[in-house]
Amino acid sequence: MDSVFRIEGKRLIRRYDAEQLWVEPWGAISLRVRATELDAMQDEDWALLPQEAYNAQISVIGQTASIQNGNIRAEISAGGMLTRRISRWQTERSLLSRVDHPLVRICHI
Repeated sequence: MDSVFRIEGKRLIRRYDAEQLWVEPWGAISLRVRATELDAMQDEDWALLPQEAYNAQISVIGQTASIQNGNIRAEISAGGMLTRRISRWQTERSLLSRVDHPLVRICHI
């Protein structure tokens, strides 16, 4: 069975069926998160400032992947749960989670 995760440069990608989730460093201590069910992710930067140098660390271990940029870390489960952790404040918060049911699809942001 192929992994739903892949690393492309400094970008962490989770792809399952038609859904794509991209997480990449943006600046010194931030992450850019994008998701789509389109064939291709839009490549626009919209209102973001130009991307700065970064030193992100990405790992894929079993059914979980993570990316860390400065003191912010995002973890993604194979099922699509995205959690962020900020080490300075020792906080943890779910950023994006999905509950799939044959009749209902719920997204929590």
